[in-house]
Amino acid sequence: MQHAYDTEPREVTVEPLYEMGEPMAILATVALPDRGESVAAARRTVAAVLGAWGLEELSESAVLLTSELMGNAVQHGEGLSTGCGKLSIVQLKVLRRRDRLRVEVHDGSEQVPMLREVTDEDEDGRGWLLVGLLAEEHGVTRTVDGKAVWFELIAW
Repeated sequence: MQHAYDTEPREVTVEPLYEMGEPMAILATVALPDRGESVAAARRTVAAVLGAWGLEELSESAVLLTSELMGNAVQHGEGLSTGCGKLSIVQLKVLRRRDRLRVEVHDGSEQVPMLREVTDEDEDGRGWLLVGLLAEEHGVTRTVDGKAVWFELIAW
């Protein structure tokens, strides 16, 4: 059984899922604490899923983009309530949609990522631009609890 406070996934589920009538398969889903160390756990999860599906060639891009989305959720978002007191989580989902790998990061904030103007001296602020450059598609979907920020890479 997987608990909201785990920092490593214990199981990978594959089940049919439909979004706007389109079939998708969940390759992995994990709830991680709304803390900085969860970014590394999310990277490890995505790398493990890609390895299990023979998609190692996507690993560098997918892990980098996952890191951007998860880092933003932890730094700027709000964790999802678990109903277990003060513990809040960020949920990571890795899905297959047609010929694409889709990674979603769910948090409880309605604030969406935006492109910012940055200078050469700025140390951050380029993440959403990077996602746009490397992903085949990317976006934000409003959810009942907040939002899901996602990207897709052609994989199959």
